[in-house]
Amino acid sequence: MINNKSINQAVFAADIGGSFIRLAYSPEPGVIQLLDRVPTPANDLESFISALVTLLELHDHQGKTGTQKAPLALSIAGLIDPVDGTSFSANIPCINGFRLERELGIRLGRRVVAVNDADSLALAEAREGAGIGHNVVFCAILGTGVGGGLVTNGQLVRGAGGMTGEWGHGLF
Repeated sequence: MINNKSINQAVFAADIGGSFIRLAYSPEPGVIQLLDRVPTPANDLESFISALVTLLELHDHQGKTGTQKAPLALSIAGLIDPVDGTSFSANIPCINGFRLERELGIRLGRRVVAVNDADSLALAEAREGAGIGHNVVFCAILGTGVGGGLVTNGQLVRGAGGMTGEWGHGLF
């Protein structure tokens, strides 16, 4: 489970779908500024990493405090195994088997947190949206695929292999 406690620091957020990567910056909780959007290089891992590096280099001045770089939160159309961080995505095959948090953290020189896009939505709704004050929050996301996220008692529920409420693209 991922804890739902408030994070009181600036953070970059990347919504990574099969078609586009959208980068935003949140200088404080509840404030989000959309910065940029580029096509997702879905079939080439080095191009995928390069797209994120380029986006962050273009906008890093906003998230830098001293020598500390703002962390990057990824909301991704795919699964992130909660045990070893391995990613799987039908829409972004280049990341299959890649450990996004660990490997991108090293390459980008900052903390990286990655979660499924539906899980990200459910956690956001439980924390700051329609789910505030509810013990159980479920959200469905409809895009190229279909998925769901579940938060109970303020914590994100992540099933085996990262599957909780997922019924979209078959990966196996």
